[in-house]
Amino acid sequence: MVDKNSLLYWYPKIKDIVPTPKTVWVEIPEDEFPLEWVDKGIPENIKKELKSKAEQIKYPLFMRTDHFSAKHSYEYTCYVQNESKLIPNLMELIQMSYCADVLGLPLDAIVLREFLELDSVFRAFGGRLPIAVEVRWFIRNGDVQCCHFYWIKNAIRFPDKPDWEERLERMKKRAYDELDIHKKLALKIAKVMDGYWSVDFARTKSGEWICIDMALGEQSYHPSDCPYLSEEERKIMMKYEKARSR
Repeated sequence: MVDKNSLLYWYPKIKDIVPTPKTVWVEIPEDEFPLEWVDKGIPENIKKELKSKAEQIKYPLFMRTDHFSAKHSYEYTCYVQNESKLIPNLMELIQMSYCADVLGLPLDAIVLREFLELDSVFRAFGGRLPIAVEVRWFIRNGDVQCCHFYWIKNAIRFPDKPDWEERLERMKKRAYDELDIHKKLALKIAKVMDGYWSVDFARTKSGEWICIDMALGEQSYHPSDCPYLSEEERKIMMKYEKARSR
């Protein structure tokens, strides 16, 4: 049974009802352990299939696993500028996937996605990630619940612009000014997804809102000041926010 947090589970359910990046993937055989590829190399059949799928998407492209993108290391993981970067970035992505949780995150597929120019005005983190206009909706049992600007100020590290805080505020305003647009998209997704989910949308340079990610709601970051949180959830999120502010 596919893990619900896996792109392999949720993407097929929403790809035809809201805008999403063109997406293909290569599933990992059950007898393969991707972490071993870092030392032994990727099996030739999988490497060949990856390169073939990449030709369908075209470079540059966005690469992730079905659970994880390691986006904070952007230029070394998820952003693949050309074919020469495909395998080196994949190796880094795999290692970070297995380091991202105590037991490592599940890794059932390598996902290649159309690269879209997002509405971004500065970069941050060690991988020079473009910080874009993004929102996170929470949907529950067929309806929309709440919406939050994705980037919290205390989470930003190593911004490349001295006025990044002002830029971030302008991005936040743009996101909420267009709330009705992405709310309609979130509601479409809510109608086809049972239960409680977080749904992430990003604004492209051309002004289109696209769905870029989803996850189970109870396993997603949710701002601690949101009235929809239970007291137990609020304590967990406050602890997380405190750690991020150090």
